[in-house]
This record gives sequence, C-alpha cells and structure tokens, in this order.
Amino acid sequence: MSKSSSSTAVALNDERVSISPVGMTLAGVMSYDEWASIGPSLVTLNRATKWAIGDWINAGELRFSDRYIQAVTDTGLAIEYLRNIAWVCRQVPISLRREGVGFSIHQEVAPLSPDEQEQWLDWVVANDATRLDLRKAIAATKASEGDDTKPETAPISRDKLIALCWDIVRAYRANKAELLAQAIREVENQIKEIQDGDDS
Repeated sequence: MSKSSSSTAVALNDERVSISPVGMTLAGVMSYDEWASIGPSLVTLNRATKWAIGDWINAGELRFSDRYIQAVTDTGLAIEYLRNIAWVCRQVPISLRREGVGFSIHQEVAPLSPDEQEQWLDWVVANDATRLDLRKAIAATKASEGDDTKPETAPISRDKLIALCWDIVRAYRANKAELLAQAIREVENQIKEIQDGDDS
C-alpha cells in the first residue's frame, strides 16, 4: 500500500464493513482507495486463520486446562480438525513459520526437528515448492539416508498419545458423550494404524 492510500485504509472493524459467516457487506460511502485497502487485510486474515485458531487452542489449554475443551467444542468445528491444527501450531514455533508459505506445507514439516523444519521451509521458499514437491523431496532424502519409515505407518507419537488421553479425560469430565466417542474413535484408529504397520 502506498503512503497516500495508508491514510485512507479501512479496518475490518470499520462500521461500514460487516463480515458474517457467509459473506461481507460494505455500506456507506467509500473511496476506491478505502475499498482497495480492505483486500490485503482479508488476505492476511485468510492466511492467518488456522494459525490463530491453533494458537488460541494451545493458549487455552495452558491457561484453562480444566475448561478450555468446552470453548473448543462450542466452535462447532470437528474436533479432529481442531486437534490437528493445534498440533501443527505446537510443533512449528512462530519463529520458524514462513509468512508466504501455506499452512499445509508447515503441516508436512511439523513432525521434523526444528532444525529440519527450518531447512525444509527455507528450501520451499528458495524453490517456490508445493506441498507435493516438499513431500517428494523429504521422502527422497529419507530414502537416500536409508530411512524407509513411512509416516502413515509410524507409531503414534508420545505427544499425540498424551493429547488423545487428555481429550478423553476432559470429555468425560465435561460429560460430553459425543466428544468422548470421537476421542475414543481416534484412539481406535491409531491402534489400527499401529497394528497395520506391524503386519506389513
């Protein structure tokens, strides 16, 4: 945004801007520069949404360990979806996140060490790589190093197991049958994955 248009920027909380779950309406008189200034804010909001939700969940778990699950449930979003976002946010610290790189690419590097995350995220930026490019490059590197472990059949991580157990405890304490059933199904799925990995 140029200097001249920064003074006419319209914030998303401006009374002329109304955002709902199904759209946005603009009311009142607005210049072209004011209208144009909204776009970058919307793009930033779009890129930041998953990070913001995940960081919100993780902060709630730290601050309100006995009550945060109710607020998370009240979002109406699937628990699996929220759990995954929160896990990626826990695994990839803000200092390593790349502004121009999508959440799904960060999700690919989340299981790696911080040094590996930084290396691969730098590689993505330098090569303008897609998620598929990254996945193939990581697999090729592991294969050349003799690491043939497949993430799909790798045993559940300690952190994920602890998170699943706490989900069950919180759901039980909150007397949330649906949430409890979802958490138990996730544990069953993880057990099946481990058993399938042992059979192959």
